[in-house]
Amino acid sequence: MRSRRAFGKVRRLPSGRYQASYVGLDSQRHYAPDTFEAPGAADRWLRTVRAQRCGPGELAELADILAAVSARLSALAGEA
Repeated sequence: MRSRRAFGKVRRLPSGRYQASYVGLDSQRHYAPDTFEAPGAADRWLRTVRAQRCGPGELAELADILAAVSARLSALAGEA
C-alpha cells in the first residue's frame, strides 16, 4: 500500500514523465509548469511550493478565512 502524501499529488503520465499538482486555498488544482523525468524531482517541486505557500501572505489569507468562519459559526450559535 502506498503512503499518503501530506501535500500535493504526483502521477505518472503515459509518456513516462511525472506531473505534480496541489489543491490551493482557492479549492482549484494547480499544476507544475513542466513535467518531470523522475518522481523525486516532482516531489522537490511540491516541497518548494509548500514552503512558499507558508509565507506571511498565505498565513494572513488563512487567518482571514478562519475569522470569517468563526464569525459565521458564532452568528449561527446565536440564532439557536
